[in-house]
Amino acid sequence: MKKLLLQAVILSTVAILMGLALNSAQLVSFFSVQQLESDYAPLPMWLDDVQPWQRNQQLIVDARPASAFEQGHIPGAHSVPRGDSTALQALVDCCVAQAQLVVYCSGLDCEDSFIVGQQLFDAGFTTIFLYEEGFAGWQQAGLVIERSAP
Repeated sequence: MKKLLLQAVILSTVAILMGLALNSAQLVSFFSVQQLESDYAPLPMWLDDVQPWQRNQQLIVDARPASAFEQGHIPGAHSVPRGDSTALQALVDCCVAQAQLVVYCSGLDCEDSFIVGQQLFDAGFTTIFLYEEGFAGWQQAGLVIERSAP
């Protein structure tokens, strides 16, 4: 009877330890995934930085809705509205080899550029800059804008 009770205690202890080990592995995996997702850290960019970027025809992404893009955007910008997976994939297909880009939206209060930047980072772009002042800052500076379909 003692032997049977001892075997049951040992078996229960092993089962508990295995359960803890399995759960801790899942927790480590969970936190690793969370860490990878938080690796996205866009770099701020201001007007003085965006102007030469635009003149050198480097990749600029407009994260505003397509209707806003059509009314006016930074010359040479690509339209990738927040939530438009087709536009996102088209940009990835054409340009992911460039590795870095600038994303903007309406201005300081707009979060679309951050969200689209995260999606582009997840898709393989390695360096994301956010033009903090956005299209409003570009317009207020009196710079040339382009009007066209996305």
